Amino acid sequence: MAKTKLGQKLGLVVLGVLLALVLLEIGLRVGERLYLSIQDHQNRSSQNILKTKPGRVYRILCLGESTTAFGGENSYPRQLAKILNEKNVGQFIVINKGLPATTTDKIVEKLDNYLKEYKPDIVTAMIGVNDLKTTPVFVDGKARYFGLRFKVVKLFQMLTQHLQARREEIKNSEKEQALYRAVALSPDNYRARLQLAEYYVEIESYDKAQEQFKKVLSLASVPSVFKLGALFALAECYVSAKKYDQAEGIYQHLLQNFTSANNKEKVLFYNLLIELYLEAQKPRQAIATFAQRNVLDPTGVAMYMKIAYAYRELKRFDELENILRQGLAAHSSNTKHYVFLYSELGYCLLENKKYKQAHDVFQKILSLNSQEQDDFRVDVNYGLELAAKGLGGQTIKDAMIPVHREEYYLPATIANYNQLKDTVLKRGIKLIAIQYPMRPLKPLQEILNFDSRIVFVDNEMLFKNKVAASEYSQYFVDHFGGDFGHCTAQGNALLAGNLASAIWGVSFK
Repeated sequence: MAKTKLGQKLGLVVLGVLLALVLLEIGLRVGERLYLSIQDHQNRSSQNILKTKPGRVYRILCLGESTTAFGGENSYPRQLAKILNEKNVGQFIVINKGLPATTTDKIVEKLDNYLKEYKPDIVTAMIGVNDLKTTPVFVDGKARYFGLRFKVVKLFQMLTQHLQARREEIKNSEKEQALYRAVALSPDNYRARLQLAEYYVEIESYDKAQEQFKKVLSLASVPSVFKLGALFALAECYVSAKKYDQAEGIYQHLLQNFTSANNKEKVLFYNLLIELYLEAQKPRQAIATFAQRNVLDPTGVAMYMKIAYAYRELKRFDELENILRQGLAAHSSNTKHYVFLYSELGYCLLENKKYKQAHDVFQKILSLNSQEQDDFRVDVNYGLELAAKGLGGQTIKDAMIPVHREEYYLPATIANYNQLKDTVLKRGIKLIAIQYPMRPLKPLQEILNFDSRIVFVDNEMLFKNKVAASEYSQYFVDHFGGDFGHCTAQGNALLAGNLASAIWGVSFK
């Protein structure tokens, strides 16, 4: 009898681990697919709107990271499209291919496919801020770490990639019919319905995807693990359709009814609920949910950074300081996460006008002898500059940081940016290189050798003057880049307007 009980316990533990892995896998796959499919849907929508209008069509491909991707209708690529098309001089299709958390090697890796798919007349690039010393160089179709010898890709590898791409194209064209036939032959086949639902998610037919997920949930023969996965995916579909109340109901149901030997699954549901509240612009609910989540698990640096947005929006800086200190205590054994949170704490103290404490925090980071300290050197130096201004009684809005080329651009960034330049220019496509807000243009011009074929966009004084005349928070929501951050709608409008002026010069010289 004792052996049976032990076996049951082991079985439950194994089932719990497997369930956590299944949920994590489903979450990662569906989340990534939904984000990319929504972005592609928005890009296609912008193209379809102009199909009925006469005149020359100009296609503009915007490359970047989260500073390009974020903002929805208020992102700078979307605002750029509106500005350009208001003048009724030709037609402008702006494709937003900003990818959160990406690095320059990944951007260059995807570039060739982007150029073939969208056939742009102009490519804009605002890239490099996410690169670290470990970022590889992308050469000859492969990511290679800087310092390694470059090799030419063999011909048979290129042929293999071409044949594989062709097979995928044929397979996708037949996929829906095959899946639909499988469901028609066996309506209770939950696996086929889940595959059909995932296909509908891929092609952005969310209503049909929701219908299939609901049918899976109604089948009595479906194992609980798959029902849970279907319920989770249904919530993600609701989020993509901005049906936040329905998605919230599912997450709350999961929190109240899901039981497990550990808390990993509940923490996952709390994380999803927090992200839902942030997207739905409900910062107070996000903060309350974060407090419940941290009772179960106080770790997870990404969630600390996300919840910081909510505290900043409500200007609750004292509470944010306490939260970040809790995060530091929970991540003391992870140097990278510790430095990340410590840097964030320094900027929180600056926003709360605690300049001496902020100065001490940044000095502490500099005292650490680690790779992570080097990666955050620009952020820390800028923080120290701001703290010194504040301690001297000066306004921190006018603070400037001494700039050196090597502080902004790592060797891999320089190599990847030049690879992008060569790829674009060799195809006869115009390239516009955009400097980040608040940063000087010269270092960007230097790494691209002041190439006269490139149009450079300077955003330094435009933003510094605006910030000096009002408030930093009017144009940025955080200090993501150290001396700049993710833009507000107003900040993205500045970027879009400045870029539009450059595009007029390129298109109508």
